[in-house]
Amino acid sequence: LDATGHMGVKTIMLFPVTIATSTVSAGPSLPGPIGDLPRRLAAFLVDLAVLTPFLLLLAWVWVQVFEIDVPAGNLPFYEILVQLYTREDPMVVGGGLVLGLLTGLYFLSGHLLLAGSPGMRLLGLAIVDEDGQEPGPGVAAARVATSLLSAAYFLLGFVWIAFDGARQGLHDKVAQ
Repeated sequence: LDATGHMGVKTIMLFPVTIATSTVSAGPSLPGPIGDLPRRLAAFLVDLAVLTPFLLLLAWVWVQVFEIDVPAGNLPFYEILVQLYTREDPMVVGGGLVLGLLTGLYFLSGHLLLAGSPGMRLLGLAIVDEDGQEPGPGVAAARVATSLLSAAYFLLGFVWIAFDGARQGLHDKVAQ
């Protein structure tokens, strides 16, 4: 805190690019309240906006390089995905695993370097334990892995947040 009682601003660099600028306290602090569902959803949408163009480009390159036959027609995106995955083509499954791995690395690096994803930090959210400490590698990896599983199973681990008294998703509970 400076002389006026305002918190300092910390800029976090990854490679030569600024990933997030966030307000941080000048020392260890107690964890604040758990982020509300609308703000957590907004943070996820920010991360989705960052990831989606990159993942779509990578998926397009994957389809071109491995000459994957994409269903033709004016189908909804989810229907195209269902048709691709029901073919059990190893290159389609491999592409899905690569995209999932890259998504996991995005969130894991955010958890380890920023104490949250860039979207979370942009909206003033951070991942801390009961003592206000940032997650270690094991906790961050467990949280990200559970998040990916929650996403793969119809987002049920995230929907849990709306009904949980502590406003925690499955990924939050696993990380405790």
